[in-house]
Amino acid sequence: MTRFVEEFLRLEPPVHGLSRMTTKEVELGGKLLPKGAHLLLLYASGNDDENNFPSPRKFDTTRVNLARHLTFGNGIHRCIGLALARMEIKVAAQELARRLENFKLTVALEEIRYFPTVATRNAMNLPLTFSRRR
Repeated sequence: MTRFVEEFLRLEPPVHGLSRMTTKEVELGGKLLPKGAHLLLLYASGNDDENNFPSPRKFDTTRVNLARHLTFGNGIHRCIGLALARMEIKVAAQELARRLENFKLTVALEEIRYFPTVATRNAMNLPLTFSRRR
């Protein structure tokens, strides 16, 4: 279950990025950014880096570097709630698997619509069928 949770977080991070502001003049990618420049840091895009994650859009719990995703950021800005988030996903997945079976998406993956935001990825709905475990 732990490997499932890590790959799920890598592939579908709940937050893709956050805004930041430069605290001093800094060069980034050959461009000079002034102090106070507003940036949208899409750190979760690192989870799609083919150099780190071959076939990045493929769900693969056998990846050797599974826990190296950037879903929770990194460094001093690493999410303080990452342990709680991991635990919540793990408990929810375990309970769903214990109580339900035969999960099926009732529409094509391409038909799922998301709320139009930059920072988060929230499905408007997720049409599923399933049955109760006996």
